[in-house]
Parts: sequence; structure tokens; C-alpha cells
Amino acid sequence: MASYKVEAVVLKTYDLGEADKILVLFTREAGKVSAVAKGSRKPRSKSAGGAQVFGHNVYLLHRGRNLDIVGQYEIVRQYRQIRGDLDSLAYASYAADLVFQTSHERDPAPDVFDLLIWILNTIEEERNPEVAFHVFELRLMETLGYRPQLDACVVCGREVPAIARFSSEAGGILCDRCRQGAAGAREISEGALRSLRLLQESRDTRWQSLGLAGEVLREVRAVLDDYIVYRLEKRPASLEFLRSLKQSK
Repeated sequence: MASYKVEAVVLKTYDLGEADKILVLFTREAGKVSAVAKGSRKPRSKSAGGAQVFGHNVYLLHRGRNLDIVGQYEIVRQYRQIRGDLDSLAYASYAADLVFQTSHERDPAPDVFDLLIWILNTIEEERNPEVAFHVFELRLMETLGYRPQLDACVVCGREVPAIARFSSEAGGILCDRCRQGAAGAREISEGALRSLRLLQESRDTRWQSLGLAGEVLREVRAVLDDYIVYRLEKRPASLEFLRSLKQSK
């Protein structure tokens, strides 16, 4: 049985039989891979630590006919803060869901892997998690080839005034002329557009000082929710959970 080593994050798990779990791993080297962690549901199982959702581990996998088999593993980081806090859990669940739904079996995407590790580390360390998550969303869309156009009209390239409209279908902001008849285009204020541009261009730690709040935060959140749902062609349950959690506060 051929074996190979991967660095991975556990995106999802499924029970298999009475004692095993199927792990959906997002790996740096091989993209999305499903593998069986034998005996991981047994009390005091030695393999249980490598079968925790969001766990960042290095695995030795053995190739199988349908599913690979987890051999050995080494823990890199277990993200205990995420699993112990409801807000953190909601953000991490949505991040894992986005990667799960936009990745493919055995199709390596190391840039997406690094981005996933970055957002999990940021959530774990509680560094302005909501703003960081919007940075993650924009970077993920860009990495996948869906960078929204925020600097000029996505249709004609003209400069857009302070108050614009954002069209998920068109993939960016629209000028006064091009927005006529654009179905579903959402009005966006000068403050929200400026914030989105800063988030999109942030390649360092400047996002940490961005004080998103009130109506600007709601606009940014709504624009990105609509855009990602349009690209996914469905609204993930993890997004519904995150938004219901925010609305209850």
C-alpha cells in the first residue's frame, strides 16, 4: 500500500461504523482528500487527537481503493480557543465550509491552504476576528479568480462616485450609467466602499486598525455575503448560523 505525507486541516468528519471516522482533509500537497481514521471514536483512542475538526496536523496516509487510511499523525495546532467559544466556532466553521465548497479532490491549492491557516490562527488569537474574516473572504475570492472590481465601474471602467452600487452578478461596482437596469445591484455608501477597498488591498496588518462598526459594518457584511452566495450558487448553513448568531446579540 503506497504511503505519503501531507500537512492538513480537518474540514469535516463523518462517523463510519461503530468506531471509525471519515476525515475530509484539506492538504497543502494534494488538495482535498478523504481518509479513514480507524478507531478514532473509541474511548482513549490514540488516533482521536488527529480526528478533531479544525485540527492542523501532519499525516502519514496510506492510499486505499476508495478512501485513504490515516496511519500516523503529528499535531501542529489544535485550536482549543476556537472549539471553546461559540463566535470563534461560527467563523471557523464558515471558513472551513468555504474551502470545502470551493476546493476539489486531489487538486492542490497551496495559496488557499496558507490562507485557511492564517484565518484559523487569527480567530484563535482573537485579533479582530470579524474584520479579519472579511479580509479572508476577499483574499479567497481573489485566489479563486473572482476578485470583485472595487476601483472603477466593472462594465465600462469609468470612475465611480462616492455612493455606488455593487452587483454580485457583474462582479463589482457600477457607475450611474451602467447601473441602470442592473437587477439586484445593492447601493453602497462611501464609507463601506472605502472599507472594502482597504480590506481588499490589505497585505499586512493594517486591517487590524480598521474600526468597522454600525451601518458601515452591516453594508460590508451584506455585500460580501451576497457576493459569495452568488459565486457558490447557494447559501451555506454555516453562513446562516454565523448571521443568526450576530443578530441575536
